[in-house]
Amino acid sequence: MNANPSSKSDRQVSRKQQRQKGSAIVMVMILGFALILILISQLDRGLTSKRLNIANTLHHEARNAAESWAEYGCADIVNRFQTKTSFPSNELKTNPIVVPTSAIAFYSGSNLDLSKTEVKGGQIDPGYWVYLDENDPRWEFDPLKGKRIFVRDVEIYAKATTTTPKLNNKESTAYVRQTLQVRDNPLFSHAIFYNLDLEINPGPNMDVYGGVHTNRDMWLGVNDGSYLKFHEPISATGRIYHGDKELVLTNPHRSGLRGQVSMLNSEKNWKPMRLGGNGSNDADWLDSKHVNWRTLASQTWDGNVQDQFHNVPSYNAAGIKDHVPDNPNTYANELQNHAYALIEPLLPKETTNTKSDAVRNQKMMARAGLIFKVEFDNTTETGIRVRAYRWKRHNTSVPVNLQDPFDGNLVTDSNGNTILEEIEIPNRHTSSYLSSDLIGVATDDISEVDNSGSTFNDIPQIEAYEYSSGKVRRGLYDHRQDIPMSLITLDVSVLRQIVDDHANPSSVNLGQEYFSDASGDVTYVPENDWNGVVYVQFPLEDTAQRSADKIVRAMPSVTVTAGSQYQWAGYYNGDYYRGYNGNYYHKDDYPSFYASNRRDFAYDLVPVTVTYNLGLQLINGKMIPSPSFAANPGMTLVTNAPLYVVGHYNADGVEHADDARTIETSHYTDYNGSHYDEPPAALMADTITLLSTNWATRSGDPLQGNRAFSAESDKWNRVVNTPLEFSAALVTGISPTIPKGTLMWPSDGAGSGGAINLPRFLEHWNNRRATIRSSLVALFESEVHTEPYHDYFNHFYTPPTRDWGFNENFEKGIYPPGTPNVRAFRRTRFEDITAAQYSAGTNF
Repeated sequence: MNANPSSKSDRQVSRKQQRQKGSAIVMVMILGFALILILISQLDRGLTSKRLNIANTLHHEARNAAESWAEYGCADIVNRFQTKTSFPSNELKTNPIVVPTSAIAFYSGSNLDLSKTEVKGGQIDPGYWVYLDENDPRWEFDPLKGKRIFVRDVEIYAKATTTTPKLNNKESTAYVRQTLQVRDNPLFSHAIFYNLDLEINPGPNMDVYGGVHTNRDMWLGVNDGSYLKFHEPISATGRIYHGDKELVLTNPHRSGLRGQVSMLNSEKNWKPMRLGGNGSNDADWLDSKHVNWRTLASQTWDGNVQDQFHNVPSYNAAGIKDHVPDNPNTYANELQNHAYALIEPLLPKETTNTKSDAVRNQKMMARAGLIFKVEFDNTTETGIRVRAYRWKRHNTSVPVNLQDPFDGNLVTDSNGNTILEEIEIPNRHTSSYLSSDLIGVATDDISEVDNSGSTFNDIPQIEAYEYSSGKVRRGLYDHRQDIPMSLITLDVSVLRQIVDDHANPSSVNLGQEYFSDASGDVTYVPENDWNGVVYVQFPLEDTAQRSADKIVRAMPSVTVTAGSQYQWAGYYNGDYYRGYNGNYYHKDDYPSFYASNRRDFAYDLVPVTVTYNLGLQLINGKMIPSPSFAANPGMTLVTNAPLYVVGHYNADGVEHADDARTIETSHYTDYNGSHYDEPPAALMADTITLLSTNWATRSGDPLQGNRAFSAESDKWNRVVNTPLEFSAALVTGISPTIPKGTLMWPSDGAGSGGAINLPRFLEHWNNRRATIRSSLVALFESEVHTEPYHDYFNHFYTPPTRDWGFNENFEKGIYPPGTPNVRAFRRTRFEDITAAQYSAGTNF
């Protein structure tokens, strides 16, 4: 009967093991639970992160949409400012910005809540002038640096809301503000401005002072051994090339254009376009053809040379579309010459070819304070006469608004058309102060106007072209066009006399003295009517070939009412040839044809009833009108015809220091002998030809003057022996260069003549100097004088010694009356804003 000694101990061990096992299980459970908690925590964090990511994405989507809506707002405002000229401050509230339906459709199906997404415009400020200092780093790459521009800052506000069911339809809204700068830049703030391809290819050295811009391509080159230097920034909306445009399809770097072309960098150091070589290859030049042009141009000239690769915009007047040239590789005419409308007459709204309101607002005739109309009139000897007009206005003491003529002051008829009121044209018979007539027929020596009429019947007429005994005695022969011209002559000194108080005693009532009609009624009051813009309209034609706003133009011809055949010794020997079209042509106009077909010139005693090839001639322009009572100094004269300027203009012809840029301060004197500064001036026409003081007479004999020999193809009898001084901006047209090898290139060449021939010449200048203080503007293609600058130009002229510069007045921001502004746009600021800022900016 014995017991097991290990059983108690075993039981104790078993209990201990169980306790340990239980603790392990508890530990495992605790660890498992902790792990679960950790996993749950990580999962929650992931879900939170996911929600945050979705929310961030949603906000970015809202912000991107708001930015897009702001861009649509910019596009809408740009379109408005391109087609309108004036805006009330609440324009964008009364006429809200409209987002195109295409944009709304694009966001369809996205998280964007279109019902809560919008764009609004803020108040439009009245604008301010600012000078873009070329030394300010902010404007280093601004194409308008160094110029004074008129700025309007337009703020555009946009908000966009996004939502998604993934966040229980929680919304996210973004607010942004975009500032669009509307920049008006006076046309004459450039030394050279082209709306077409610009070619500067001088022979001798040439320095260009003042900014240069073209809305198309620029072609630069200078003869071997010479230089072409630009002292201010140059820019092109198209591309900048070295070479000769006419040879673009062959070899534009011909040997004659391998001289150095240089521009300044920001440190005022000259940096050339030529990289090396002999200058005959593209690789020798740094221009738009270079593979690294954009970068190298910026590095080399520090923003002083820019083109389309630097995003240079086009500068057009409001409402004026881009110029579209004809393609010389097709027979079709693709030309769209929109800017030509500025010099064309203001047509009634119901007339064919009338322009939009924005374009009509830019027309210089609409801005004019004095208007002359050359009209067909078969009651006169020549079939043409001149009348004068002013615009009828509600407030007759306020002149026509120079920048916004349709501001509500012009009286309109039931069709909305402005109304012309005829005024009395002053003449020598109606005023004791006048020794010359104002407008009409020039005397033989082109010293004054004399219409040879009686009191109150002194009808201004045309100076019909006359050639006899080997001399041009009336009008002129234009060898650039190879046609005779009949002229209306305007005496600028008489114009100054009748509208400018500087030229009259203080006791003279200008309207009463010069503009009283036969009944004693004053028809024009300079103090109230004169605004500095004068427009001369020549007759218009409306045919199947030419629209109603185009000037009458034709080859030299006359219409016969009573012509008789002349026969001598069995042969016809008359002065006129009857063409197949019924018009009669004079033997002196076609000497070579007359030599071989003399028998066909059968008619004599042919009276002229209609004269074609009309032009305007200015004489005695040393001092222009600039009355003290005018809001704007100076004068702008505009015509839809070719313009010829005889002698000095807005200058006395006396050379002075830096006279190509610096205005004269002692030339102008008033009636009391006090001096005043040279006023700003501008001339705008289809083409502009400058004629020397020798054009009219030589040694007092008009038959020895250069005009008398203008029909000769030999230039040597048209010698200039005196210098010329000219101070006015020129706005004119050109006949564009046609590249050699294209379908339309003529065998004798077809060039524009380049900027150096923008003002035309018809004489042998014999190294005499032509000083021009100006701003040269080629705004359109000529539509009257369309002959190109042929390669045989040497037969009709040799150029003067060119002393040309940028007019000091324009450099200082003193512009002629009615100077057109060209407009551009720039985004200057984009920022995120708060809801409060959005509300404050849009609630006005």
